[in-house]
Amino acid sequence: MNKEIFKQSKFYIAIVSFFVALFYISQEGSVAMLGSFFWFLIFIVSLYKANRTVNQK
Repeated sequence: MNKEIFKQSKFYIAIVSFFVALFYISQEGSVAMLGSFFWFLIFIVSLYKANRTVNQK
């Protein structure tokens, strides 16, 4: 992994989103399931944007 990715704020947003999604997975109900899906989607998009930003430099 490139060390430049650790300097990107989107990388840290992705990490926080991942842990929030894990929290929602442990909850019960359909709203928690939708929340978990939403936070995992943010995790994937943020990680992709951080990786793309590093590779463009």
